Amino acid sequence: MKHLDKSDLVSVLLPVYNAEQTIGKTLGKILNQTYKNIEIIIINDGSTDSSEQIIKRYAESDSRIKLFSRANHGLIDTLNFAINKASGQLLVREDADDYSNADRIEKQVTFMQANENIVVCGSDYKTFGSTQTKIEMSHSPEICAAEVYFYPPVSHPSTIIRKSFLLEHGLRYSTKYKHCEDYALWVDIVRNGGYITNIDDTLHNYHNHENQVSVANSRESTRNHYLLIQEQLADLSVDVSPAILNHLHYADKSFLKELDVDTFLEVLDVYSKVFKAHSNQTSGSSGMKAVLSSLIDFKIKNVMGLAGLIILWKQSPCYYTNKSLLKIVLHAVIRTTLNFLRNRRVT
Repeated sequence: MKHLDKSDLVSVLLPVYNAEQTIGKTLGKILNQTYKNIEIIIINDGSTDSSEQIIKRYAESDSRIKLFSRANHGLIDTLNFAINKASGQLLVREDADDYSNADRIEKQVTFMQANENIVVCGSDYKTFGSTQTKIEMSHSPEICAAEVYFYPPVSHPSTIIRKSFLLEHGLRYSTKYKHCEDYALWVDIVRNGGYITNIDDTLHNYHNHENQVSVANSRESTRNHYLLIQEQLADLSVDVSPAILNHLHYADKSFLKELDVDTFLEVLDVYSKVFKAHSNQTSGSSGMKAVLSSLIDFKIKNVMGLAGLIILWKQSPCYYTNKSLLKIVLHAVIRTTLNFLRNRRVT
């Protein structure tokens, strides 16, 4: 991978489609970044509102904006088009209804310069709009490498990506996994030996609303999410039935209501196989331990309670630590107590 210099150009990839209500704020935040050596690759993907006119007004006073307007091709083709137009060695993602803190790019560039083995770096982020929450991501490449087997380890619009790695391995966003194309790219990067992590800092602000693409296309997104899990587990020679696949990670939380003792036992069996196979392929296992413990804790916390804890003890899996087990015990007691109180109210 090409060595980075402190003055290297950074390309911001900004797809736009009918974003007249938000693009001004988003673009203003990018133009006012503390890291100045940037180009902003804006792809106006067939907008029918005033988005293009707003962008052109900004472009008149700042030559760093490079606007490409075309007929609508959809997000995946737009992102790949933007990569091809980018001149920078580092690619920063941004969405037209989100915004970044002023020092986001500077902090991410500094991190990538100091950690040349990292291919993708995201950050913690805050949501705004329909929810206001701070989301803390994993800050360990080893944990992120394990998370990718079950869910995306980074928030896509918070990422900075090393372009040379994409070019070296011929990687792009895949049309096979529509509405899950970012997750598919992270999987491909890890498969090709790349490292992914997050900065332990809140640098991005994510707009959460009912009309966003991920919500409007949740069924197809969930289907492709589970397909990516299934394909990765097949790489480990772990076969999973469709019914159990739905419970390995809850991309669709409605499946939680179907979780029972027999299903939980089968899920634990799959986790054990995954842990063994992954440990045989890698030098470290602490990342996968952390991820599997978290996935089990979620099931016990939300459904299984003490019954799940007893099953876990009988199975005696080797992938939880004393610290994670204490958290699981606490959540088991709370869930069982809540279930008991709810049943009393019903009767």
